[in-house]
Amino acid sequence: RANSIDAIYASGGAPTQLAVHARRFLKLDVTVFSHFHHPCTTLYYKSWSLKRADIIVCPSRYTASDLLASDIASKVIYNGVNVKMPVVNQSLAKEAAVRACFVGQLESNKRVDWLLRAVAMLKGRGCRLHLDIVGTGTEQQPLLELSKELNIDERVTFHGRIDSIYDVLVGADFSVMASDVEGLGISVIEAAVCGIPSIVSASTGLLEVVEDGYSGWYFDSSSLESLADILEQRTLANDNHVFGENARERAVRVFSEESYKKEMLSAFSSAAF
Repeated sequence: RANSIDAIYASGGAPTQLAVHARRFLKLDVTVFSHFHHPCTTLYYKSWSLKRADIIVCPSRYTASDLLASDIASKVIYNGVNVKMPVVNQSLAKEAAVRACFVGQLESNKRVDWLLRAVAMLKGRGCRLHLDIVGTGTEQQPLLELSKELNIDERVTFHGRIDSIYDVLVGADFSVMASDVEGLGISVIEAAVCGIPSIVSASTGLLEVVEDGYSGWYFDSSSLESLADILEQRTLANDNHVFGENARERAVRVFSEESYKKEMLSAFSSAAF
């Protein structure tokens, strides 16, 4: 229809609520397309707003399963990233310390405190690992204080917000994500594109990004000891670059922006405007 709205794209919970309310009360003849990113959303959002959306897209089977438990069907489309990011040359001479990186919001669900405690455990074992932390959030100050309390300030660098994660990835041997709630894990995908493998918790959408023993490694999400053990193993290993090559191959094949755009357009087209 000329000069009119055919569809409303709502990314997340609050925008979807607003879209379905607007259609209902303003009597709009539009299709509501909801992009549901995060599991564990409020019951109201699931039971009322989402059930009134015409099509729902989730970034992972993990997120979709959360909706399915509430009898809400959805389509899974993996988020896409720029797969043309430069590849890190891991054959270059490295510093004495192996480096791991975390990229993400400094919020409680990311469990960055686990990463700090694991680094402290490795220090106690005589294993030298440096952790680069990129991001900001409500947990930033408590994490800075925890680093000092654990006496690992010399083994941790808080970068805050940066323009390009490549500036940190270029020095990384692997990335690490300990989240207990994660829709997919974009930063892990971006690391993979650059040829950096990842250590991730054996739960959430991260399982769909990393293949254990091929493009990275899992740790028991309920065990800090398990995290410390795999960090120590990969710090002492000399084949991380092999897993990085596998990670890049899979990321380019599965998580490209072109694939994402193609599938999203198909999902839009399937809705009856």
